[in-house]
Amino acid sequence: GKTQNIYALNYNDKDNDIKISLGLLDTKHNWSGWISPVNGKGTKSDTPNKRWNFNIQKSVDLTNKDEMVFGLQYTKDSMHKTEHNLVNGELNKQSKGNTRSYGLYIQNDHKFDNKWSILSGIRYDNWKVYDSWMQLDKDKSKTIYYPARSDSSFSPKIALQYKIDDESNLFTSWGKAFAAPTLQKMFSGSASSASYTEANPNLNPQTVKTVEIGYKKKFGESTILGVTYYHNDINDLLYTRKTGLGKITYTVNGSTYTKDKQRVENAGTATTNGIELDLNHKINDQWSMFANYMYQQSKIDKCSTNGAAEGKIMTYVPKHVFNLGVDYSAGKWNSELVGSYQSKMYAQDNNSDTAKGVYTAYDPYFVVDFNLTYSMDKNSSISFAVNNLFDKEYYSYNLCEGRNYMLTVDYNF
Repeated sequence: GKTQNIYALNYNDKDNDIKISLGLLDTKHNWSGWISPVNGKGTKSDTPNKRWNFNIQKSVDLTNKDEMVFGLQYTKDSMHKTEHNLVNGELNKQSKGNTRSYGLYIQNDHKFDNKWSILSGIRYDNWKVYDSWMQLDKDKSKTIYYPARSDSSFSPKIALQYKIDDESNLFTSWGKAFAAPTLQKMFSGSASSASYTEANPNLNPQTVKTVEIGYKKKFGESTILGVTYYHNDINDLLYTRKTGLGKITYTVNGSTYTKDKQRVENAGTATTNGIELDLNHKINDQWSMFANYMYQQSKIDKCSTNGAAEGKIMTYVPKHVFNLGVDYSAGKWNSELVGSYQSKMYAQDNNSDTAKGVYTAYDPYFVVDFNLTYSMDKNSSISFAVNNLFDKEYYSYNLCEGRNYMLTVDYNF
């Protein structure tokens, strides 16, 4: 079960080109548990957590050829996981972690002339984990306290665009990115009938260098076609190690299992290469359609924790992703019908999990979603959505949701 409150406040000063947002994702409870029908014994674990985020961005027209954007992003995460005995309420184990991160960025869009433009920028990220500990059994004297540590990175970016004519343009870009590990991966393990995952408090952030080149073409007044090639080099790859950590015997739902331990580690380096195709077509004033397809080839190049994984496809990375949709808009009404396909993903580092349609599998799937929105006025709207319209059954580790419905009311002030 989960109890979650979401708060968001956004401010947009169009006259001065300032945007500010403040948000809180407050998960009061995120629990799971088991109880034996034989003897009534069981456990319940709960992982309440919070995420605060703050963003401010300012745009400035330096000259008639230069538009500059700079800003600040701040995020604070906290988590406290506990596991209790259901019979007597005794605390079995617990863990706690806190992280904060902030990013400062600035970029400038410079137009040389009507054909050439260049976007350049740099971002500084600083990440810190602190006030973190793990109590792995009932004996509090065995609590492990982890010292605070931090990491930082400068991430530059540069993108060049050439306008061939009024209907087509070329672009290329290069940049770096910085991704910190989550508190759940560092301080919250998990156990099920299929696997046992250890927490890893020593994880470091992952960095990525990316290059892309693309072409966009407009055909007449109604059709736009785009194609993009990209290449990513990943260092300190956040990777789930599933071999070589030994076995463990544990109990879940009254049954005892012996499984290989697994945990997320910084394994080494990896590369991805991909091609994206994007098509948008306006049929008439009311109807439009879109289609996009992505092919990506991923590979683990070096893996310090498991040499057998080298040369294999990265876990949780699909090779094919395809979306096709049609949109209708008239007056206060808007509707959208979208079909989405994703090919099979591997969860095992040696790509041995080829089974489909079973628990722990990551099946290929094609699902269709429908959404209908009525705008009552400029400030309010009501939407009705049907997800997984044809009630497709597929697994993404667990059995995924079948057909489900959502009614949403929005009011902006």
